[in-house]
Amino acid sequence: MNEEAWDEFAEEYYAVQEESQVPIVADIVDFLYKESVLPAESLADVAGGSGRYLPLLAEQVAKYELIDFSASMLRYAQQKAKRSGAENVVFKKQTFAKFLDSKEQYEVIFSAANPAFTQTTQVEKLMKKAKKWCVMVRVIQSEDDLFTVIDDELGIAVRDPNTTPFISNQIEKFLQSKEIPVKKQDFTYQIKETISRELLTEYYEAEMTAELKEKISQLFSQKAEQISTTTVTYRVLLWQIRD
Repeated sequence: MNEEAWDEFAEEYYAVQEESQVPIVADIVDFLYKESVLPAESLADVAGGSGRYLPLLAEQVAKYELIDFSASMLRYAQQKAKRSGAENVVFKKQTFAKFLDSKEQYEVIFSAANPAFTQTTQVEKLMKKAKKWCVMVRVIQSEDDLFTVIDDELGIAVRDPNTTPFISNQIEKFLQSKEIPVKKQDFTYQIKETISRELLTEYYEAEMTAELKEKISQLFSQKAEQISTTTVTYRVLLWQIRD
């Protein structure tokens, strides 16, 4: 998405992250602490969005810089910093490409769910900006046992490259080809949600067929509601900058 689209999406994006049931932020900060990445003097949260990782990461560094190209995302991140009492935060409006070409260096470069970080050619540029560590976080799986199954049956399933292992695997292979040791750590969570017949019917209104109506009837023949379980896996790639 372009800057305007991200600005329009910012409110929904922020709300989704605030309502998230998974403790991914605390788990990643704990992981980085155990790996001696944290505490650190300086950390750049690249494509930091609305500040999901800001409160806990800012506690672990002397200077925390959140970079994003969406002005609306940065406003939400600023509100989060204010609520958390973080006073060591600098906000910068900048694209990922311009960040990679800039001269500033940080002890740690942290980039989570960055849709612009997709190419192995970006890795070497990123490493020139990190004094000690690079951290990449991506969702490699996100599917549930209700909607995903129905989407597959209807032939309308869309595989988002940002929720598959593809990009993470490419980055990992590139690092290995350069003989750079990389640590991989997965965090998997399951989220349960109660789904009513009305909600499912409304969701698939545009795709409704006689077969789908029958399937929904079968799903709810014995109970008024169904429990949908979504499995989400985050992958962390961590590598150290060599002298």
